[in-house]
Amino acid sequence: MSAIKLTFLGSLFILATGVGLVFVLATYILPDNLPEGQPQTQVDAPAEQVATASVQSANTGWSTQINVSRDGHFYVDAMVSSTPIRFLIDTGASMVALSQEDARRMHLRVDDASYTHSVMTAGGMRRAAKVDLANIRIDDNWFYNVEATIIDGNDDVSILGMSFLRQLENFQFSDRVLTLFW
Repeated sequence: MSAIKLTFLGSLFILATGVGLVFVLATYILPDNLPEGQPQTQVDAPAEQVATASVQSANTGWSTQINVSRDGHFYVDAMVSSTPIRFLIDTGASMVALSQEDARRMHLRVDDASYTHSVMTAGGMRRAAKVDLANIRIDDNWFYNVEATIIDGNDDVSILGMSFLRQLENFQFSDRVLTLFW
């Protein structure tokens, strides 16, 4: 087997292992490590609307709860450098990934030579250009200098991946609600 095939298979193995680890953490370990008695605010919204609400907790600071949408995913509206962006939250994605449309709306211009990285997506291998986002704001919470990519051919939805989520205090999935702890 050639070295390129081995490298590709090794990368796929590492990616699958990482996705499995995130699933185990989010499903079994993280919920057990959260303080008891978290205030619960739940907002029901149609699938095309993002459901978010903020509550203050004495133990963990701010949190945002997001109900699962009708398509089974979690979406959140954010401001990225003064541009409103709707993100699909994906704990299996290693980075924030902007759709090409959202990158255009943010006036991020990347030429063909900027696509120097390869990333594995649900649709297969794609070229990606790395960018640094000055800030992302969800509710009243600001996060600065977030690593992101613009994925060639991604005109669907922007992804809020682990380059953002690892900056949170914690996140928890329970009873069809994803809670982000600031």
